[in-house]
Amino acid sequence: MSREFSRPVIVSSKCIEFDHCRYDGQMIQSELVRKLKAHAEFRPVCMEAEIGLGVPRDSLRLVQLPDGRHLMQPATGRDVTREAEEFTTGFLVGQKDVDGFILKSRSPSCGSRDTKIYPPGDKMTALSSREAGIFGGMVMATYPLIAIEDENRLLNQRLAEHFLTRIFTMADFRTLKGVGLGALVEFHSDYKFLFMSLNQKGMRELGDIVANHAHIPAPQVEANYELALLKLLAAPPKCGSEINVMSHLFGFVSDGLKKDEKDVFTNSLEQYKKGTLAATVPLQLLKSYVARFGEPYLKRQTFLEPFPQEFMDVRNPNDACVGRDLS
Repeated sequence: MSREFSRPVIVSSKCIEFDHCRYDGQMIQSELVRKLKAHAEFRPVCMEAEIGLGVPRDSLRLVQLPDGRHLMQPATGRDVTREAEEFTTGFLVGQKDVDGFILKSRSPSCGSRDTKIYPPGDKMTALSSREAGIFGGMVMATYPLIAIEDENRLLNQRLAEHFLTRIFTMADFRTLKGVGLGALVEFHSDYKFLFMSLNQKGMRELGDIVANHAHIPAPQVEANYELALLKLLAAPPKCGSEINVMSHLFGFVSDGLKKDEKDVFTNSLEQYKKGTLAATVPLQLLKSYVARFGEPYLKRQTFLEPFPQEFMDVRNPNDACVGRDLS
């Protein structure tokens, strides 16, 4: 099975696969970003270069001063906090319809979670290493519900899978805004089981918004749905929820299968639950049943193909259920 995918809009650190603009003139490699270039609209940015620091340049660090954290250049003693904040504010104001961010890990500018904070002076020992950089922190504050990752975290296949699911889902949602509520109803139907795998309560909330739209202006219905959708997508799926969804989907085709065929599928789910088999096995079996029986409702279910086939390798064939859930 295959479907058409909308193109997500991604703001990324320019040094990741776009330009040799790091402080040392290097460019960061990311296989995921390279693949995404063919499927997404990228808006690469390098805050440090944009505020005139040049390439190459003396490195920056975040320094904890009495009045707060400052972006400093130790070699020159230059404080570029104001320039960094002013650029970031102006840049983010101009970003519309963004589906996700891919930022440089550990960067004093772009880091979103793991930037080191230093004391004043030339001391080499960091006070903390779990903070956001200037640009990254302002992105997190401005877009608290949008998919934001760094190239290092995206090496984790579960995080990459969740990131891809979020950005392609939101890209699909953007295409129906302003089209009419009929398109929203169809979207919700196509995504029903994907939503169920992520958050059943959130799925029901979205269903209520779609069902109870009488006397509510269409733009408001879309806005309500978008907010609830962003909240639903924020947390990755749990193994138990995915197993529940695959069992539901199997019910649509099981009547056409022989007993030994049914046993193969149910055994694959049980082994996945125990951690001795990867999710790709029951998923591929489901896809083969959909192709075999031509079930139209299942053909449209994005749970079976939440992002382009080219990225299905993020579903690690060794990624069994036990110990896999992420918070």
